[in-house]
Amino acid sequence: MIRGTKPTPTVLKFIRGNPRKENLAAKVATEPQPPTSLNVPKLPRDLYGDDEAKKEWNRVAPLLHSLGLLTDLDLGALMKYCKVHSQWMRIQKELVDGEDGFVIITSTGRITPNPLIAISVQLSKEMRQYMVDFGMNPSSRSRISVGAPPTKDPFEDYMNKKKER
Repeated sequence: MIRGTKPTPTVLKFIRGNPRKENLAAKVATEPQPPTSLNVPKLPRDLYGDDEAKKEWNRVAPLLHSLGLLTDLDLGALMKYCKVHSQWMRIQKELVDGEDGFVIITSTGRITPNPLIAISVQLSKEMRQYMVDFGMNPSSRSRISVGAPPTKDPFEDYMNKKKER
């Protein structure tokens, strides 16, 4: 089975604009709407013991919440991003400050890349995907223009008023 591009959430279509002039109000009415709290979500317990993950949560959660991009349903994904970010930071520190650095000299004298480099690359890819999902890098953010989504479709209001007559 060949998959196409994953569908863009309707809320993001509101924010980015609607060049295809789709009836977004009808789509919003049928899509699940995750609850959004008025306050920035609290740090999850799973991150309490991880100072680097906690620091990243405290940095990005308020920013994402202020843009309306962090709902209660997204907390798990943001927590996972913070954990992956923390692991990546630890590996970067080990590569720079550790005994081996970027290469390892084996017992036979052979020079090989440090296996932490491959782990770092994999964590970078995972982190990047979360960043794209949350609009946390320049290219994904460039497709978003923040503004309040319209609450009703003017044409739909007109048609409803016409039915009432």
